[in-house]
Amino acid sequence: MLDLKLEDIDGILVRYNVALEKEMTPDEAAEELYPKDELIYPIAKAIYEGEEDDVIEALKAAIDAGKKPIDLINDSLLVGMGVVSQLYDDGIIFLPNVMMSADAMLNGIEYCKSQTTEIPEPKGRIVCHVAEGDVHDIGKNIVTALLRAAGYEVIDFGRDVPVDEGH
Repeated sequence: MLDLKLEDIDGILVRYNVALEKEMTPDEAAEELYPKDELIYPIAKAIYEGEEDDVIEALKAAIDAGKKPIDLINDSLLVGMGVVSQLYDDGIIFLPNVMMSADAMLNGIEYCKSQTTEIPEPKGRIVCHVAEGDVHDIGKNIVTALLRAAGYEVIDFGRDVPVDEGH
């Protein structure tokens, strides 16, 4: 039998990110990661907050100030999602936050594409699906969102897809 004392197990039942929460709030942590550019900052912040309307408004302001819509995809939308990814990796925010941010970013990408005739050449084509018998598609949805944001054309067959479908 193990000879454990109470002081040896103090940290066992503590959530893994409690120490980070005590140092700063998620919003404070995000604030440190945002780009300092006054046109890009509101876009990145709106993505972190998952506020789709605010993303579009901030993109409009950046375009009105002379930024090219196609450049905003890499220079602001992906930067904002990078903030979210860093906070998720650090255990400061959780999966629902990432999903809301990904939706806001994807809407921003679609808006930028609608504001230009410059459509970037896809880096490649990727097919995604969830195999038959599995109805859980959260992971697939996150992967497809991030792949699209990174410039790939994604063909999404959905979930619970029979093995012989897609031939």
